[in-house]
Amino acid sequence: MTELLLNPHFTVFGIDIYYYAVIIVCGIIVATIVSCLGFKARNMSAELVLTTFCIAMPIALVGTRLYYCVFYGVPVEEWFSIESMRKGGLAVYGGVIGGVIGGAIAAYVMRFNLLKGLDCVMPGVLLAQAIGRWANFVNDEAHGAVVTEESLQWFPYAYQSWNSGQWYQATFFWESALSLIGAILLIVLVFKMKKKPNGLIGCGYFVWYGIERFIIEGFRTDSLMLGNTGIRVSQLLAFVLTLGGLLGAFLLLLHNKKTEGKWFGSKYGEPLVTAARSTEWRKLNRSFMELEKDMRAKQRTLLLRERWGEDVQADAATALEQYRERRAELYAEEKRMTDSSKGKKEKN
Repeated sequence: MTELLLNPHFTVFGIDIYYYAVIIVCGIIVATIVSCLGFKARNMSAELVLTTFCIAMPIALVGTRLYYCVFYGVPVEEWFSIESMRKGGLAVYGGVIGGVIGGAIAAYVMRFNLLKGLDCVMPGVLLAQAIGRWANFVNDEAHGAVVTEESLQWFPYAYQSWNSGQWYQATFFWESALSLIGAILLIVLVFKMKKKPNGLIGCGYFVWYGIERFIIEGFRTDSLMLGNTGIRVSQLLAFVLTLGGLLGAFLLLLHNKKTEGKWFGSKYGEPLVTAARSTEWRKLNRSFMELEKDMRAKQRTLLLRERWGEDVQADAATALEQYRERRAELYAEEKRMTDSSKGKKEKN
């Protein structure tokens, strides 16, 4: 009975299935479904989600485990032992870092826009985190301080532990609720905000979760400290996430202003194709990527010439104008192909 309370589970064919694991898997499934809907809303093949998850999920899982083991001092020989992992030990930050790395690899292999992919995936990740916090609840962990004042012993401010019988601040629920609100807002933006620049919703995830985690972490009693500094590691990382998200959003908007003529949106049309779906689409997608690559190469060359004291303003203006003209041609071709595809579907 004591083991059941400390590690809530049920048994199937003699194998213990932990509720913690069931809830985490449910979160992953929900994130996959939301990501598929996001990809479809952004005119990307939903099949890419499965391929991306096959690449990113193992890396994310390794990241969650590595982060926990490194920062919590788990002996190296126990990092990936089955017995040790079944006792728990995962960290959200490691999963996020690993997932982004895996997503970048998938974007490179499958030739799709990483920033647009992050916009579609990160709302689902935040929703999965909202679900996953209930895994902390069944394990009776990730709570706040003991609540001794009887007038405050009520949910959702506090909850009563079934292990100790004491009341604790329900920080797991606070974070779950905030993650759910953030996920809903980001999902709405995925369907409603389709203008450039890509990546703003992904940055929004880092800002939202960073602020949320920074606040909630201050109430938790199981925080990992940075040496003897009194600084909570998770709060420090949350601060970095928030700053990174804000800086990333600013740089994306600044780049969009320079290349598209507007801070938000584009004077030259919005790209629709982001993933190869046929030979014709693959060619068009490759043309977009080659154009971007060529423009970056020209920018580097102009920057070097400018450093050597040359006046490159006229050449820079010419290169930008050629870039925009070519983009307009590709957008027109893309729209023609999209309208053609819609016409064929309507006939069928």
